[in-house]
Formats: sequence, structure tokens, C-alpha cells
Amino acid sequence: MENRKDLATILNQAQVFYLATADEDGTPHVRPFGAVARYEGHTWFCTGKGKAVYEQMMKNTKVELAAMVSGGEAPCWVRAKGMALYEENEGAREAMFASRPKLKDMYADRMEKFVMFRLVETVANLYDINGNVMEELEV
Repeated sequence: MENRKDLATILNQAQVFYLATADEDGTPHVRPFGAVARYEGHTWFCTGKGKAVYEQMMKNTKVELAAMVSGGEAPCWVRAKGMALYEENEGAREAMFASRPKLKDMYADRMEKFVMFRLVETVANLYDINGNVMEELEV
């Protein structure tokens, strides 16, 4: 499907998405994120090295994301389930800074702590308000 929407575009429309991870004993943790970028056909997000979310994803790459998307004809929501892989990729980092310039300022004096994760083996769907799949998204 060449005309499919992509996950990064939908998450940027939502402005805030929620990322779920699990710690070593399986306890789930959900937190809001606001930065996502599309680079070389992949969805990327970032965090700070040393944060609990970073540590959790380094030990267990399985993640889920969710967001509500308003606007358009009716509100809808997106859910994605897959894996987040840490990757040092300067192009992806620059794409993130281009989409969220304030991030570069936030990490200016501690760039070594700014890390990128790429979603892989991920399935993402856009749902209507009743929970019906409207579209499978490109990840």
C-alpha cells in the first residue's frame, strides 16, 4: 500500500503519545512522550541516557505506544506494539532536532545523554472511536 499513513506523522498530529515499557520484574511503566521523527523509512523517538525508560528498553526492547488523535472528521486513536532498538544514528538525531528544535537546546551541554530508538518489528493501527481498525500504519 503506497498511500498508507505512517506512524510518526500520526503521533506528531497527536502531539503527545504514551510509551509503555516494563521493568525487570514485569511491572509496566507508561509515560508521555512528545518527540518522534520519520527518518529513512523508520519511526524514531528519543530519550535521555540514564532515565528509567532508557534502562528498561535496553533490558527489554518490547514496547507499546498509544495516542488519541483529534481533528479530521472524528477523533481516533493509534496503538503500536513492537520493539524499540537503541541505535546511534546521526541522521536520525538531526531529523529529530529538525522536528523538535527545543530538544537540541535542552541537550546542548549534555549531548552524550541524548539517545535515539528505532521501532522495529512493530505493528501500528489507527482505530475509530469504537475500536474498529481504520488503517494499518507504516512504521
